[in-house]
Amino acid sequence: MSDVFFVFSPGRSGSTSFTRYLRYAKNADIFHEPVGGTQCYLEGIAENQKLGYPFSTREIFEGFRKEAIDLTLAKGLKYGELTPMLSYCAQGALEAYPDAKVIWLLRNPGAWIRSAGHTNFPDGDFTGLCKHWLDFMLHIYAGYQLADRNNRRIIKVEALTAEVRYEVYRWLGLEPQHDGAVDWMKQEFKEHTYSGPKWMPKPENWTDEQWTAYNGIIAPGLANIMGMYEVEGWHKMAD
Repeated sequence: MSDVFFVFSPGRSGSTSFTRYLRYAKNADIFHEPVGGTQCYLEGIAENQKLGYPFSTREIFEGFRKEAIDLTLAKGLKYGELTPMLSYCAQGALEAYPDAKVIWLLRNPGAWIRSAGHTNFPDGDFTGLCKHWLDFMLHIYAGYQLADRNNRRIIKVEALTAEVRYEVYRWLGLEPQHDGAVDWMKQEFKEHTYSGPKWMPKPENWTDEQWTAYNGIIAPGLANIMGMYEVEGWHKMAD
């Protein structure tokens, strides 16, 4: 069983809550956007591009993560990381740790757009949100496909039932340190509420222009990039 696992997500997909509950494990160190976790990848990838790609994604990944992973493993603990930018270095991460387990944590794209619109994109560029989602999906899909077929699973945030939560722990080989993990497994998923302005409407209230952007960018992505969207199911965790 691998002692390293990565969770790919585009952000705004429950990764913060997911991290909180994975941290109930007593035999693992779980990192959610560790110090420099997002920015270092962005800067490293951008600089590599400026230099004409002299460094492989493995070299970039190991430069930012190998020491932390090796220190964690040396303590006899499992290492888990949830960083959206990790998907851009997925090839390098899986070259460095070919036995790593991969979870694709995803949320309904309509809900994702609304969440991202409320938090990360105050300019309200709906088309830009759709393109941003698609860009993440392209990278996550590529990274997901690189993982060994037996070492990858898809989890839909809305489908995190108690049974699935239990399977997450079992599949990753995690040992809960106290009842907090058990309590989490019994929780029902609840969509975030927002205290700020409600300028990003729910899908049922989108304009024709917004639906045109969604159907032109995201809908083809669901059909072409994520063929497993309906076929494989979101929460198949059994070995």
